[in-house]
Amino acid sequence: MRKTIKRVFSVALAATVAVSGVAYTGTKASAASSYKAVMGYADTKWNWAGGNDSSKDTNKTAVTVKNKKGTATYTVTLKNKKSKNVDAQVFYVDIKDILKDHSAKKIKVSGVSVKCDGKKVSGMKAVAAGQLEKKEDPNKYRISIYNRVGNKQNGDKTASYPASYGKKFKFKKSISVTFKLTIK
Repeated sequence: MRKTIKRVFSVALAATVAVSGVAYTGTKASAASSYKAVMGYADTKWNWAGGNDSSKDTNKTAVTVKNKKGTATYTVTLKNKKSKNVDAQVFYVDIKDILKDHSAKKIKVSGVSVKCDGKKVSGMKAVAAGQLEKKEDPNKYRISIYNRVGNKQNGDKTASYPASYGKKFKFKKSISVTFKLTIK
């Protein structure tokens, strides 16, 4: 009887160890429920009205982006702090940490529009969107609207737009970007 109890106990113990080992090695950190979309904006005098570190968001431009499959529309707005109606040099929206949970191929941006002081900017060229700063911040998804000093090799085609294109994005009081974000 003792041998049978020992055998049953050892089989139960082995099964417990095996199941807990599988459960432990199979776990994954849960995905974030949301992310922050933050605007960066610098004029040609290098006044960073939007801040050049989107993780700090010193000018309170952040909006919450839901981690939910499907399409949603978001608007990020910057109220003028430093830029005094000067042409844009760098202008983008970053969605921080979204690439921790989704590959860039599973994210799509469309319908990007810009308003300067409440008026829609016409004649916009295509934006660049994706993991445009792989080395600097690999978990960030960027929507680059105009980046005169951007990296063309990383896919930021807005860096090849002429300097005169920055005139479209000068503003006195506020600038906003509206975009549709699809998570597949």
